[in-house]
Amino acid sequence: MAEDQRESRSVSSDYVVVEGGASNTNGVLALRPEETFSPDTLRLKYSENATMETLVTLYDEEYDTASEDLEDDFEAFHLSPGDRVVIENATVEDVANGIVSETDGNNDGALVISIGGVNVTN
Repeated sequence: MAEDQRESRSVSSDYVVVEGGASNTNGVLALRPEETFSPDTLRLKYSENATMETLVTLYDEEYDTASEDLEDDFEAFHLSPGDRVVIENATVEDVANGIVSETDGNNDGALVISIGGVNVTN
């Protein structure tokens, strides 16, 4: 049987508010080099005052990665005004770098993205 090399586990969560019209990247969760993150809950809420549909993509990338350098996407959501998405017991792979969101720029209302899970120190 394989030996568990993890040193610690701690519950963690963070969020970001993306203002209407923003098409840039937004850091959602930062990790230290020795950490990985196991997402458990993903929540997105798009303002009911918005008038446009939008695409939100989540990436396993460093917190401050520029849009043109994003590569490792792990989830995407098409949202309509007023949508609220809650995914509990998410079945996505562990994140090694951090979590970054990117919108397509069609969001004309505020968007809240929150992520919860477990930080693992190796």
